[in-house]
Amino acid sequence: MYSFKEKQKHYAELRNPDAAEQDLELLRKKQPELSTLSMFSRNPKRYTDDILYTLLDVAERDEIRNNRRTVEQTQDSNPEQPDKMSEVTNQVKEAEERAEDAELRTEEAEERAEDAELRTEEAEERTEDAELRTEEVEKRTEEAELHTEEVEERVQEAEERAEDAELRTEEAEERAEEAELRAEEAEERAESAEAALEEEKKKAVTTPKMVKSKSTKSTPKSTGTTSRTHKSKRPRSSTTTES
Repeated sequence: MYSFKEKQKHYAELRNPDAAEQDLELLRKKQPELSTLSMFSRNPKRYTDDILYTLLDVAERDEIRNNRRTVEQTQDSNPEQPDKMSEVTNQVKEAEERAEDAELRTEEAEERAEDAELRTEEAEERTEDAELRTEEVEKRTEEAELHTEEVEERVQEAEERAEDAELRTEEAEERAEEAELRAEEAEERAESAEAALEEEKKKAVTTPKMVKSKSTKSTPKSTGTTSRTHKSKRPRSSTTTES
């Protein structure tokens, strides 16, 4: 109904312990389901400020003032009567009030116990949720570790394959170097063979000339006549014989 500042202003203006009972009756009419009514009823003057502060949430300032005037006028119209309550009645009332206080404290204790149970249940639920989340985290951690192990194994396998490839590359390079060496040796042998062949050719060319020159020196020149032993005997012709 009122803002905080307005409520504080009206509360300061209307504070009156003598009007606690009137304010309580109006509060009971306005909000009969209020749980604190029984506590306020035991000693209205003790709770006068609480009654007024609560009443300002459901009643306007003028309504509270008018209610107080109406009750005061009604009390003024009736003659004063002697107090009919005896000391025993007062004691009974006090005992009833103490019993009500004890019941209220019991109810409050039960409410606090229920609240504590609810908080305990909530704490247990949160604990269960935390445990579930912890289990999920542990599972994800295990999966991550397994995945990490698999990755490490694959990395190790890749490194081993790389090492094998490097070894094979080194072996291939060594074989290539050996092949190059053998090729160089073969080329050298071919060159040596070609050089030897050239030497043989040169020797083959010079050798016949030397043989020919030797034969001319040892063989006598032919005179054009044949030796007697080698002369062939020709038969005489018939004409020569006749002559």
